[in-house]
Amino acid sequence: MKPRPFLQGAGFATLYIAPFAADFLTPSLGYAYHRLYPLTPIFRAILFLALLLWLVGGLAFVAVERLSSRWRRFFWFFPIVLLPWLLFRFAAGVSNDVPRIAITLLHLGLLTTLAIAQAALLLLLMASKMYERWVTGVRVCYMVAGFGLLVIVPRVGLHAFDYAPHEKSGFLHDRLPAVSPSAPRIIWVLMDELSYDQAFATRPPDLQLPNFDRLVQSSITFSDLQPDGDETVKILPSLLLGRPITDLHTPYPGLPSYRSTSTGSWQRFNEYDTIFAVAHSLGWTTGVAGWYNPYCRLLPNVLDRCFWIYSEPVGSDLATGLTTTKSVSENMWAMVPAKLNAILQRSTNEGVQTHADDYTSVMAHAEDLIEDSRIRFAFVHLPVPHPPGIYDRKRHTMSNRGTYLGNLALADQALAQLRNVIQSTPAARNTALIVSSDHSWRTSMWKPSPFWSPEAERATHGGKFDPRPVLMVHLPGSDTGQVIAKPVNVLVVHPILESLLRGQIRTQTDLVDLVNHQSQGRANVQLGN
Repeated sequence: MKPRPFLQGAGFATLYIAPFAADFLTPSLGYAYHRLYPLTPIFRAILFLALLLWLVGGLAFVAVERLSSRWRRFFWFFPIVLLPWLLFRFAAGVSNDVPRIAITLLHLGLLTTLAIAQAALLLLLMASKMYERWVTGVRVCYMVAGFGLLVIVPRVGLHAFDYAPHEKSGFLHDRLPAVSPSAPRIIWVLMDELSYDQAFATRPPDLQLPNFDRLVQSSITFSDLQPDGDETVKILPSLLLGRPITDLHTPYPGLPSYRSTSTGSWQRFNEYDTIFAVAHSLGWTTGVAGWYNPYCRLLPNVLDRCFWIYSEPVGSDLATGLTTTKSVSENMWAMVPAKLNAILQRSTNEGVQTHADDYTSVMAHAEDLIEDSRIRFAFVHLPVPHPPGIYDRKRHTMSNRGTYLGNLALADQALAQLRNVIQSTPAARNTALIVSSDHSWRTSMWKPSPFWSPEAERATHGGKFDPRPVLMVHLPGSDTGQVIAKPVNVLVVHPILESLLRGQIRTQTDLVDLVNHQSQGRANVQLGN
């Protein structure tokens, strides 16, 4: 048996599996940091399917080679037609960071495949010698591609046989102490990608946000909050640590490392340096209901209760169905297209649905967390108004055709729901509420995506970016509002939280004094530099 057919089979396997495997061959291993560990079900599915396709493809090419020349020419029609589809599909997978390009490549691949099929059929029937040359060229292409398995199989196989226990998405420590109803409490709600400009400064006239407006009337609101970046993966740890993060390494497995300046030294993330460790040291119980960041993995010893989720499709469109919560066979089946439009159509609707599911799940756990009066310091990270749009604000219903402004209306409703839960707890009168965001609406990132809309274009005046995130602090018993209009860095959240934990902020005046002191401190540091 000659090796050439099996090298051609390896080429077929490489071209088919590469769009699925591409994200899992990068240093981030398919954004492993944001998935439940381990990734074994994904890596095994990719490995087993690659080997299966190699074997089946190799045997198929062996069978074709043993046919008569007439039948061999006929059956080579199928690998010829398949090759452009596989190549365009691979190119679309590589271009997944620019969705419009990926979609264009997939549709162009279909048109090219149909054109190649017509040309190949014409040559097969009318120009056999030219057709034979075409077969030779296609055969070489498959053999060259076959060497790709030398990269895919070892890299995927390295993680395919990890036997680490499955990570849980949450925990609740036993025997939490009872808490007096008179004890102070802090609820910190972070709404991902909440823009001060859209929520308050230039809100569209037809967008009603009554609950945000009501909170402003009894809170200190920062109208010129300065961002510390635009990536949630960096900003959230920086808020917890109280220091900037310019670079973040997220190895698999293990804890991330970060540095605070582009030339600074790398430090391992340490949960005992976070605001939750401060709370624990002061006798506060702590809890998180979060999204995107693996809070329960990062903070297992400084949280008493935790839940996090991120089931958003990431990476290549074709790899969105691969998750660590599926079995190996389910992940293998997810790589077998059930119908043609599953190959050609970007899974936009799937992305919207998983985002909606994540929102529903986080909200349910957030309400449970706040209802648990034993947790005195609770942090909630909501996936709204972060796109994709999951809410139709005109029909007041969840929708796969929502927009950012719809998500903003949903965030307003979420605020009302969580405040109602707070009011139902014994410590309602003693509860400080902080509502903030990590960064503003990243218009430059979303404008090229399928989630951009004419409404978004109008609301942002053509995609104009306003960098201001949101920060509102409502103190217990406060019934007046105040606006801090001077520039303040978003990292001020950390000292505000710490001062609340230490009982150093009781009035809005205390808070304003703290902000002024922090601003003066940063100015002195900058002058010193």
